[in-house]
Amino acid sequence: MARPRIQPRNPYCFHTLNATSAYWCGFIMADGSVSKCGKFLSICISRKDKQHLETLAQFLGVKVKDYDYNSGVNVSEIHVCSEQICQDLSKYGIIPNKSRVNAQPSNLSNKIVKHFIRGYLDGDGSISIMKPTKRCKQSYLRINFTGNKATISWILEIINQRFNFTNSIYACKSSWQIAFAGKRAITILDWLYDDAIVYLRRKYAIYALTI
Repeated sequence: MARPRIQPRNPYCFHTLNATSAYWCGFIMADGSVSKCGKFLSICISRKDKQHLETLAQFLGVKVKDYDYNSGVNVSEIHVCSEQICQDLSKYGIIPNKSRVNAQPSNLSNKIVKHFIRGYLDGDGSISIMKPTKRCKQSYLRINFTGNKATISWILEIINQRFNFTNSIYACKSSWQIAFAGKRAITILDWLYDDAIVYLRRKYAIYALTI
């Protein structure tokens, strides 16, 4: 079924990045896709996070559409027709087939990079409270980023340099991941959520349990 593509009311929303637009760039890097012709942008997420997608839709000046599939999967989607938006996103590494061509984020200043990473975490990451085990007697916080090798390596380099960590990426099926646990996870999230304007409330609520 063909999806309706909507002309946005704000086609220059990614022309110059600030904290909010950088966050949405990170989220789109994780969960969005740009058409091969470079004119259409699509974002599809689970219905449970529709309210968050509504916030993005308001930022872009478009509307969210719901789709129910016979498999029982219910999703919410945004489909945007804007060559300007797609051109601007390409400056930051969001290009057609970004996963297959191993695209990497680019042109992000130190001032806004954490907002981009927080957006990526909300799209293709997880925040979890891990249950106690035989090796670890207490529950602990764990965060994870998943994506192509170039993007995950880029995120890891920024975090390792900033906090003097020595974590590594690892392969997981067809993707790459990095994980941080315990005090390191809390340190990273303290940084990502400090002065945050927009974030996925469902994931923030897990972090808030540690504050």
